Amino acid sequence: MILKMKKLFNIFLFINLFLILINYAFCQQDKNEIFKRAIRYYVGAGAQALAGTDLDGDGDNDLIAGSIRSNLISVFLNSGNGTFIDSSDFSVQRGPISIKSADLDGNNTPDLVVLCFSDSQITILSNRGKGNLRVIKSYEIKGFPSDICLGDFNGDKKIDIATANSSSKSISVLFNKGDGNFTNDTRALIPENPFRIVCGDFNNDKKADIAVIGTRNIYVFINSGKSSPFMQYNTYSVGQGLQAITTADFDRDGNLDLAVADLNSELLIFMNNGKGQFVKKASYKTGEHPNLVIPVDINSDSKPDLITTNRKSKDMSILINQGNGIFDSAIKYKLRKEVSGIITANLDTDKQIDIAFVSDTSGDLSILLNNFQKK
Repeated sequence: MILKMKKLFNIFLFINLFLILINYAFCQQDKNEIFKRAIRYYVGAGAQALAGTDLDGDGDNDLIAGSIRSNLISVFLNSGNGTFIDSSDFSVQRGPISIKSADLDGNNTPDLVVLCFSDSQITILSNRGKGNLRVIKSYEIKGFPSDICLGDFNGDKKIDIATANSSSKSISVLFNKGDGNFTNDTRALIPENPFRIVCGDFNNDKKADIAVIGTRNIYVFINSGKSSPFMQYNTYSVGQGLQAITTADFDRDGNLDLAVADLNSELLIFMNNGKGQFVKKASYKTGEHPNLVIPVDINSDSKPDLITTNRKSKDMSILINQGNGIFDSAIKYKLRKEVSGIITANLDTDKQIDIAFVSDTSGDLSILLNNFQKK
């Protein structure tokens, strides 16, 4: 009888312990839920291009998306609470894969630069106010550009365009004439085909510089200030399988650093010495096959964190910045779909930075409203 009662007591104890652990797990999941449930909109199969800006001047960030399988971009106007009105479509060249926004013609409204891979062109759309977009002109860039960035490359306070050209081992720069029209491209060559590009003032001389990646190396072009400002570069050897690059001041020393992701499921951090020279500081594990990396202050502590989207494992890796350029181990956030384009912006009214992404396989535009709770 005593043995039987002891056995029953052990079973009862085990069940209660199990229930406590389950309850704890669910409580922890609720407490640490990073994003609210995704809101989805349909863009179209092959969705890849994505940008966020206040197109209609109402103070809310709108979204612009495009599919490589079409010649359209779709504008989703923000209702103010992170939900979006049905899209309006605008014609561009074939195969939009990247969209950037800036005031290109000096009328204090954000215009759009759309990179159209299939036609090897970029299309400029002028914003006439209230999100009324009109195509100004398209420019052919030989070598099938695969990515673009914007910056003032000649110091005239007008936003210029740079492209990474994926089949001609080159970058191109187009200078803004001030009215939204641009010069023909000026080229600079590198030893391999680049496919990702970022811009920033890497040596603090108030001139925008450029960094690109091929599959093996990072190439950093420091702006010379001359009419052809990007004839020389420094090379940083990384290895095989580079996939993505981004820039931010990770250690808050006033210098823009670099982060690159590779097919070894690693995120590599390169610190800037202030002269536009970089040294590898650390590497962090991510999900399988990271294809995009983006800086974002996910926990609202004024430190740039990092997010990678991981194509094979269909998830995001979120790395929280401790403040000195050292990051915590990645938090995995399951997506269950492959991500082909991502942006960060405040999409609702809570002042936290949210995330929007598109998937080329599902054709969806997904909105993840930030629900991160500080520890």
